[in-house]
Amino acid sequence: KELFKPLKNMISLELSNNSIYNLINFFETIEPIKSNLRELKLDGNSIRTLVQFSNFSNLELLDLSNNKIKKIDRETFKGLKRLKYLFKKVFFKIYIF
Repeated sequence: KELFKPLKNMISLELSNNSIYNLINFFETIEPIKSNLRELKLDGNSIRTLVQFSNFSNLELLDLSNNKIKKIDRETFKGLKRLKYLFKKVFFKIYIF
């Protein structure tokens, strides 16, 4: 969390191929920059469950391709009113909880 405090004006974050698997911990870490982000690229990680993208009010591009997503929370994309581009791979056996 402290790492991103000085970067609160960051608008694009590229974290592809970084072995990210837990979005809850990841979201806590980037809390200081979430509301300003316009682009978030998380392709090629190990994300299995999508949780709500809360406080990403300016997010326009979200890349979740090449992950291992099996579960999607019903509220996942609820707050992403500015989202224009969502990149994802076609998944089979996705469970919405």
